[in-house]
Amino acid sequence: MKKQDKIVIVTVTYNSQRYLKNLLISLKKQGEILSIIFVDNNSLDGTKKIIKQEQKKGDNIYLIENKRNEGFAKATNTGIKYGLKNLKADYFFLLNPDTVIEENLFKELIFWDKKLSNSVLCPKILIKKNKKIWWEGTKIFKIKDLLTNLKLSNSIHINKEKEDSEVKKFPYETEAITGCAVFFRKSIIEKIGYLDEKFFMYGEDLDYSLRLRKKGYKIFVIPNAIVYHDVLLEKESFKNREEIKKNIKRWKNYLKSSILLIQKHFSISYALIWFFRMPFAIIYEITKRIK
Repeated sequence: MKKQDKIVIVTVTYNSQRYLKNLLISLKKQGEILSIIFVDNNSLDGTKKIIKQEQKKGDNIYLIENKRNEGFAKATNTGIKYGLKNLKADYFFLLNPDTVIEENLFKELIFWDKKLSNSVLCPKILIKKNKKIWWEGTKIFKIKDLLTNLKLSNSIHINKEKEDSEVKKFPYETEAITGCAVFFRKSIIEKIGYLDEKFFMYGEDLDYSLRLRKKGYKIFVIPNAIVYHDVLLEKESFKNREEIKKNIKRWKNYLKSSILLIQKHFSISYALIWFFRMPFAIIYEITKRIK
């Protein structure tokens, strides 16, 4: 990697204490000089303490402390702006705190970025506990998809929770990024702008993807760049009262984000069908998790 290629990682944290140790270990194994910006949304656990302890070790770690939970999009924008102004970033990598990454990840991303012009790149994301697929691409629902799929959101992860059996060596296009892990040049921000801060959580990645595609950019999955995501399986998400509350809160954010996405990007016909199917989608999501 050339010295001028400065990669800045932006990670938004909110009560993320239990994930940070593994994340930081995996980042330090990269063998490259990385700058890591943590934007904390007023965590109440030991998240900020852990980050401050890492800062004392002299690593390129920065902490921005929000006084309240600003949501994912706004906090991410804060990190990107800091990286542009203070760290002179060439590349940004948005990364969830509940992840770990393979050692060759940035070498793969930089290699393919040089070959794929006008593109945004995403690693393949596997579920940490069983190495099954969490994300290897996104399908954004068209009207016909709304009639055949009861997913609550406006899109679906391709092959989610299926075995990672197909070995793909070369990048392939997908319709949308995932905010969990995405890699792009600073020029993307200069031409497309920042994430829409009207999205508190969820939907901002689909919105940004649609904005990218309208400007002629492509989105590629880099299958040899791997991220492991520490998430619950869908069948585990109703296992106790705490998880039920989290799901209800998550679905409320899904609904708000979906409505905003429809207002920005979709037709009246799309909106009417989406709203008609919404109660059936909620029933489907609940049933799927309590089986």
